[in-house]
Amino acid sequence: MDSYKTIVANSKFSEMITTAYSNLENQSIDIVLGNPSCDQDSFLGSHILAVMLGRIPVVNMQREIFECKHDLMKLCDILGIEIQNLVFLVYEENQWFLKRGDVRYRLSEKNVKAHLVDFNLPETSLIECKTFRVDRIIDHHQLIKYNKHVHSQTDGMEIELKAGSCCSLILRRINHLFADVLKEKKDTHDYDFLLLLSVPILTDTACLVRKQHDVDINGVNSALSIANVEFKTAESVMSDLKHLKHCEDKIPTKMILRMDYKSFDYPEKYGEKTYGISSVKYPYKKWIERDGPAVWKEEIKKFVEEKKHEIFIINCKHHNDRYLYVYCPSNMKDMIKTALFAGGTVESKTILNDEEIVIYQVDLATSRKIIAPAVFKYLDARKVE
Repeated sequence: MDSYKTIVANSKFSEMITTAYSNLENQSIDIVLGNPSCDQDSFLGSHILAVMLGRIPVVNMQREIFECKHDLMKLCDILGIEIQNLVFLVYEENQWFLKRGDVRYRLSEKNVKAHLVDFNLPETSLIECKTFRVDRIIDHHQLIKYNKHVHSQTDGMEIELKAGSCCSLILRRINHLFADVLKEKKDTHDYDFLLLLSVPILTDTACLVRKQHDVDINGVNSALSIANVEFKTAESVMSDLKHLKHCEDKIPTKMILRMDYKSFDYPEKYGEKTYGISSVKYPYKKWIERDGPAVWKEEIKKFVEEKKHEIFIINCKHHNDRYLYVYCPSNMKDMIKTALFAGGTVESKTILNDEEIVIYQVDLATSRKIIAPAVFKYLDARKVE
C-alpha cells in the first residue's frame, strides 16, 4: 500500500482537497455526500468526485464510528488526510451540522447543494432542512421510495443497478466531464490519485470475479491505466485493505451495529416509521461467545429502541456463507419466508442453543441492496394494523 501512498503524494490531490475544504467558510457551499454506512465505495467515491468538482467531500457518519473502520483509516493515510481535517455530517441537539475537528457549522445557516453518491435518499429530517438541496444522484441501488422534494428537484440522476460499485459510475462521469483535462495531463502525475477508485470496484466485485459488468471492468482498467499500475498490484492492495476491514472482533457491539448501517423508510401509509439493516463480517458464533448471549441480545435491543425500528436485520457475510438475524414483532414473522426467502424454504439454526438467537442462511448474493426493497415490498403489500 506504500506505493499507492506515494502515487497520491505525487499527484495534485493534496492541493485540490485543500482548495475544496477552504470553501467551507462560504455561505453557499456545494458538497458531495456519501451514504450513511460509509464503506470504501462511498468514502473514496465522494472524496475523489468532490475534489474533481471543487466541492467539499462530506462523511455521512459520526467520527467515532468512522474511526472504528480500520480500512478507511488506512485509506485516509494513503490520501494524506488527517482525521481532524475530514468533514462529518452529524445530527446533534436536534439539528444538522457539518463538523470539522472541533468546529461545527450549522446546516440551517448555510445554503447547501449536494451530490449524493452510493445512495439516493437522505434522512427525512435532512430533506426537511430548507437550506439543503440535492442537485445530482449517482448510485447503483434501487430507488425504493420516490420523494418529490429530492428526486424531482435534481439536475440529474445516474442509477445503474447492475454496476457492482458506485465508483465505476463515478469514474465514468469524471472521464466524461474532464476528458480534455485528463488527455492534456496524461503525461503528468496530476490525476494519478484517480487510481484509488479501483479499490472499491475490486472490493465490491471480488476482483471482477463475482460480478463482471462492463462499467466495472472499464472502471478498473481506466483507473489502473491512469497511474500505470498492474492488476496484480491492485489485487494485493485490495487484499490488505480487506484484512483491515475484518476488525470487528476488536470493536464493541454497540459500534459494530453502526459501522455499516442504513435506515430505510416504510411505505408512506405507515407514517414516519423506519427499518434498519446492518452488514457485518463477524461470525455470529464467535461474536456472541465473546459478548455472552444475554449481553449480545441486550445490545441489539438497545440499538433497535434507539433507532425506533420495528424491523432490524443483521446481514453477516463470512467467507462463502451469509446469514441473517431478524429482529421484528411476532405478527411480522411471516416476513422472513415471504420477503427474505421469496416464499421458498426457510433454512435456520440457533446459536449457542439459545432459542431467541435464530439465524437464517440465505444465498451468498443476498446483500442489503436486495433485502431492503424486499422488506419494503412486503410492508407495502401488508395491511396497516
